[in-house]
Amino acid sequence: MKTKTFLLASALLVSLNGFSQVVYDQSFRDLSFVRFRNKLTEAVLDRDTSKLFPLLANEVHVSDDGCSYAAKECLMEQFRESGPDRDKLWNDMLKAVSFGFSQNIVKDAIYRLAGKGEVIFQAPSYLKAFDDKKNQYLLVLGQNVNIREKPTAYSKVVAQASFESLKYADPMLTGLRSDFYFSEGKQWYQVILAGGKTGFVMEDFVSASLSRELSVKKVSGEWKIISFYSPVPKC
Repeated sequence: MKTKTFLLASALLVSLNGFSQVVYDQSFRDLSFVRFRNKLTEAVLDRDTSKLFPLLANEVHVSDDGCSYAAKECLMEQFRESGPDRDKLWNDMLKAVSFGFSQNIVKDAIYRLAGKGEVIFQAPSYLKAFDDKKNQYLLVLGQNVNIREKPTAYSKVVAQASFESLKYADPMLTGLRSDFYFSEGKQWYQVILAGGKTGFVMEDFVSASLSRELSVKKVSGEWKIISFYSPVPKC
């Protein structure tokens, strides 16, 4: 079963239309975490709440709204309910795990979550830090994807990107904007390029659908999910 689960996890990382070259999974840095990741992968693939439940911390960070923490029992109820909301939870977790885990050191203590200097694993792997959620990243899912001067397909191309992560300021987190960029029926994302230049990339070519991050740390000697975070309030 362990070999099967590891192969399933590996298959996830290489099956996303050739995106394996942008996934830098650091799970291997801790053998005990590899075992945890395999259990999590099996639970998510099977959509088995009985397998997922023991992998959760007693409280899980889910947003920065008034309902920012969910008791594990309450969160599991959301996974058990029928309907599109439950399906989205499972799908969001599958997407995050599919892009692997990065290993991070917490820079600043996070109240009720993690202390400074603690080791955490975070999915998707291209996220840069556990404690800097205003620095969001989009993964470019294509070769020579055009970055344009304005949010329209007819605008000047200012750069190109191939299978790499680009920083952008999510207006839902920063409050810098109250609107999004829509043109020709598509959403566009403003990204920050080298030297501080900005540009726009179309939704079809980025990982914007990955709307949650999943963070794991050791609690009483066992790896537990401490965060299944989304910037969109879920209460």
